[in-house]
Amino acid sequence: MPHGGVGVVRALAEALTRRGVAARDADDWRLTYPEAADELEARMLAALARAASPLAVDLLLDQPRRWRAGAREEEAPIAARSRVLNRLIDPPMVVVFGPANVGKSTLLNALAGRAVAVVADEPGTTRDHVGVLIDLGGLVVRYVDTPGIRHGGGEEEQRAICAARALATHADLVVAMADATGDLVEVPAGAMRVGLRADLGPAKGSVDISVSVRRGEGVPALVAALRERLVPRAVLDDPGVWRFW
Repeated sequence: MPHGGVGVVRALAEALTRRGVAARDADDWRLTYPEAADELEARMLAALARAASPLAVDLLLDQPRRWRAGAREEEAPIAARSRVLNRLIDPPMVVVFGPANVGKSTLLNALAGRAVAVVADEPGTTRDHVGVLIDLGGLVVRYVDTPGIRHGGGEEEQRAICAARALATHADLVVAMADATGDLVEVPAGAMRVGLRADLGPAKGSVDISVSVRRGEGVPALVAALRERLVPRAVLDDPGVWRFW
């Protein structure tokens, strides 16, 4: 088997075409998914192959049955439900903001289950945003840890902060984090507010949830809260159809 890189595949396809091998029609689902009973099932298999989140599997497998049932439903609720459930296929983006040195990178490493961000006591250690795919109880998200917001950082650090704020405009969810030593930074309306290092005391300002990675407190609750914000349980349990293509 050749390497699957785009250039290699293109060169191989061109070589085969020159030798008279006819390319199949990529739009013909019968050739792509011969095991499928119909086009709807073929679309389900295609979505299943690229779905990032484990939570998508059972829902996708049940979609052909739901669509064939022929239940009459208005387009608006189908579209609204599908916008949320599509996050099970393409990971939604979560962008985290907070003051410098409050434990954002420590939390990221705890959620990822491995070291993906540099952790140090020196403010400004994270000089650029760090993105990683994390499984939040069956929902895979693109989690972006941004540089700590502070005054007096260098020019490079300030550019990184500006880039992170621009990235937040495309986020599915913005999370503001702080601890007992620093205030929550200004973030868009609807952001989740999380207090970190709860073992040092309550975070300044009103928060939705408090976490202490050191004590192992609040992390499962935070995972559940993030998942609920992005893909609510009510939507997962809704028996309606999902336009996943």
